[in-house]
Amino acid sequence: MARGRLWTHHELVLALDLYCRTPFGRLHRNNPEIVLLAKTVGRTPSSVAMKCCNFASLDPHERERGIRGLKGTSEADRQLFGQLAHDLAQLDLAKQEALTVLRVDSPEATGQQSEDTFDSDAARLLSTIPATDQTRPQRVRRLQSLFRQVVLVSYEHACAVCSLSRRELLDAAHITPWSGDQSSRLDPANGVAFCVLHHRAFDQGLMTVDAEQRVVFAKSLRLSTACDVHRAALIEPHGRTLRLPRRFRPAENAFAVHRTSVFRDS
Repeated sequence: MARGRLWTHHELVLALDLYCRTPFGRLHRNNPEIVLLAKTVGRTPSSVAMKCCNFASLDPHERERGIRGLKGTSEADRQLFGQLAHDLAQLDLAKQEALTVLRVDSPEATGQQSEDTFDSDAARLLSTIPATDQTRPQRVRRLQSLFRQVVLVSYEHACAVCSLSRRELLDAAHITPWSGDQSSRLDPANGVAFCVLHHRAFDQGLMTVDAEQRVVFAKSLRLSTACDVHRAALIEPHGRTLRLPRRFRPAENAFAVHRTSVFRDS
């Protein structure tokens, strides 16, 4: 196994992809996905784990927590993180190129886990990929799966409002609507983990997040006669601080467009 050599661009891409999809508590050398990637790129699991931790140190919110990274953090790490971490479509393209160059022909070789999801955003995503691309459905599923994985990992697989942690009942919601800024459609910082109920309320303009990152429900929900589930899910969390992610935290104004163009406080 090679030691001491510089990381290539394609190896860094695969490490960044794995970092984005892996919970912080699993960024260690014993994680089977890190072991598998290490075997793929001809490095030690410790080396791959350290590279992932270096990517973590480049997240501004991790730096606020005192996570500074290791001495091995390079300018190439910084450039790649800046170019691809907030653009999952480009990260996916770079990953597919890396797999081809490194002659890796299956997602399992890098620990890629599939998500059985293909929601309404996938149909809209499909329309952004050229019709001549014969792999459109497969790529849409990859991008949809990647966005979901990265967002849910960032929120530790729990709803940001109610902390429900059943993965079957969790969605990776878009903060800025799909029809808004195209550049943010596949930015994980434009995603938030909601349970299906809170996702639907958010999309329908019945719930938003204020400038102090507090959950706000429409008056029509808060003032209506409610059953127990309604009170517990759509009244009691009103004014509660949104649970923020460990990585890819939304910008302070990320919810501003939603408040003004989607939310209906009536």
